[in-house]
Amino acid sequence: MIDADGQVKVADFGLAKITAQDSGGLTKSSVAMGTPDFIAPEAMLAGALVDQRADIYAVGVMLYQML
Repeated sequence: MIDADGQVKVADFGLAKITAQDSGGLTKSSVAMGTPDFIAPEAMLAGALVDQRADIYAVGVMLYQML
């Protein structure tokens, strides 16, 4: 990211972490995962079908937080 003065900003979303072993179960299709402040409201509903719009919501929240 680059601010108005042309300064480069590092954006760390906190999504990656180093594990001692490959767990293989870092994501699941039936479980809401992520930082609660960035999860789309519909993603928190039990049995909700979430698509790419939830990702767009999360990016929007993240960009708003970076202001």
